[in-house]
Amino acid sequence: DEKLKIISDFHDIGQMKMELITPNEHGDWISKRNDRFGTWIPIEPTDKFNLKTQSWFITNSMGAGTSRDVWVYNFSTKHLRENVTATINFYNSQVDDLQKARAENSEIKVDDFKNNDETKISWSSSLVPKLDKLIKAKYQDNKTYEALYRPYVKTNLYFGDMFIHRKSKLEQLFPTINHNNVVICIQGAGGKQEFTPSIANKIPDLHFDGDSQCFPLYWYETIEPDQNSLFEDVDTQIVKHEAISDFILKRAQSKYGNKVQREDIFYYVYGILHSKSYRETFSADLKKMLPRIPLVSDYEKFWAFSKA
Repeated sequence: DEKLKIISDFHDIGQMKMELITPNEHGDWISKRNDRFGTWIPIEPTDKFNLKTQSWFITNSMGAGTSRDVWVYNFSTKHLRENVTATINFYNSQVDDLQKARAENSEIKVDDFKNNDETKISWSSSLVPKLDKLIKAKYQDNKTYEALYRPYVKTNLYFGDMFIHRKSKLEQLFPTINHNNVVICIQGAGGKQEFTPSIANKIPDLHFDGDSQCFPLYWYETIEPDQNSLFEDVDTQIVKHEAISDFILKRAQSKYGNKVQREDIFYYVYGILHSKSYRETFSADLKKMLPRIPLVSDYEKFWAFSKA
């Protein structure tokens, strides 16, 4: 009876009507992108910090990719300092030992030498070359930030040199613990979970929202003093800039009037990204690429999204 059932199932499959499908210009076989989506303005710039960009934002950044979460995140600032200090001390001892070993054998390869004890350190492709060059690390007291590890999970982050694997552009968004900002975080292209934008006023982790791409209200430019200056007491300057582009500001003001400012546009973007109809209609597009966003038809609709 079981054999007859299997044969019957195959027979039924053989009688199914088949539909021929072909990929579109993007190579999509199923879950095809919406052609209208591609006509709208991209959220991200082609070149970061290009003031002439024809996109919504001048810059964006990935979240903090530490490769060392266990050491550089902690709810306790005391334990955070202890953990980071311990791994820095271990790393520096590795530098000393490698230097001594190479004094006897200059051919020693760093990958053959380094200690891979995961209870003491987590190596990454950004840290190993520094060991190879015998660069020592130093604990930085002013690099303990409040951060968002996951949505609604605020903790402490050691954001010092060498021990964050990928900082992306976060130092231009949060240059010091005293500089405020707000960033819209969305999952990067290829994300598998439901598109769920979030907003953060602290450094977000890379996995805060998928592989987070963060779009800021502001960005900061650090201007170092001229080394040839006659005045030795000139301090480093940190200059604040708005991150919504001139291009989109002019577009929005020509459509809705000069009352519209960059901060209004920033929150308009956040409102559109939360629109149920936008997220459902363009769900296939939002899984495969970063958002493209329209300027809605009239003044009232713009302000409705921005104020929401």
